[in-house]
Amino acid sequence: THYFTSLADAYSAAVSNQNDVIILDGQSTFTLTSMLTVAKNRVHFRGLDSLLGLHRRYGQGSKVSLGVTTAATDLGTILVTGVRTSFKGIKFLNSNTVTEGIYCFLDGGEYTYVENCEFYKSTDLDQTGAAEFVANGDSSVYKNCYFGTTVDAISGAIIRPCVTFSRG
Repeated sequence: THYFTSLADAYSAAVSNQNDVIILDGQSTFTLTSMLTVAKNRVHFRGLDSLLGLHRRYGQGSKVSLGVTTAATDLGTILVTGVRTSFKGIKFLNSNTVTEGIYCFLDGGEYTYVENCEFYKSTDLDQTGAAEFVANGDSSVYKNCYFGTTVDAISGAIIRPCVTFSRG
């Protein structure tokens, strides 16, 4: 067992294919300075709510956020490319304004499992093609999740889905 103060440091210490589990404090927002690419296989992220048996669709206490950056490579908060990664009981947020950063969570992995998570892209509400979630994984499962917002209006004049399938 190791204690880390940043999510990026905890992920960096995880070892691929060893089913390492990263537990996120239940009342904290883990702010990233760049998109976190989850390329290691069989690494699991758990919000404390999920470990306590709480199965929220939204309003999780464990949050992962990406603020404003300047890097064109920061497409979203999380990019999954690994195999059999999983996420439970976490709220993912993205308030980035960089032109390319129009998503919150991008799943391009294989057998990704996401349960009881919330995804919210608070900017680009009037941007055609922007979305909370990009679902391009191979054989992924998304169970009891919430995509979007209950308070922000999305312009009816654009095509701005909460979930997109772009195969990109």
